[in-house]
Amino acid sequence: GLPRQVFVLTDGSVSNTEACIQEVKRNVESARCFTFGIGSGVSTYLVNGLAQAGNGTAEFIQSGERLQPKVIRSLKQALQPSVTNLRVEFQLPPGFEVTQAPSKAPVLFSGDKAVVYGILKGPSELMSPVDCTASLKGQILDQPLEYSIPFEVPGNSPSFPIPIIHHLAAKALIK
Repeated sequence: GLPRQVFVLTDGSVSNTEACIQEVKRNVESARCFTFGIGSGVSTYLVNGLAQAGNGTAEFIQSGERLQPKVIRSLKQALQPSVTNLRVEFQLPPGFEVTQAPSKAPVLFSGDKAVVYGILKGPSELMSPVDCTASLKGQILDQPLEYSIPFEVPGNSPSFPIPIIHHLAAKALIK
């Protein structure tokens, strides 16, 4: 079945943030952690770190904002299984390297979307297209999940403009 659900509400910061995050990581097999940061003085590192370590979600509520919609969203997520240990594996020909952004894929719940970029570096003399595959792998209710997507790396062109997707990938890498 589903693990125990822990909900953390905080309006400030703690002095032992790393220890709290590590404690949640140690218990991730038996409990998921959903967090709510309330107000403008909350530690985003703590709230996001606990949720990420606990395979849950983080919500932030500002002064004057309604709490109910965010609590209801988290409760709905807590009642369903999630895709955990999510990763993207790239099958590339020799001579290619990939940098993934973000480096760690998030936990996914039903209806969630995630964008993961693969920034490829290959031989500069590549003149013809090359076939590759990206495989999304993870677990849902302790069962393996895998979905593979074939893609093509175009050959070099002297007038090849830098598409907007490269800018988006670079921005994700910087975050």
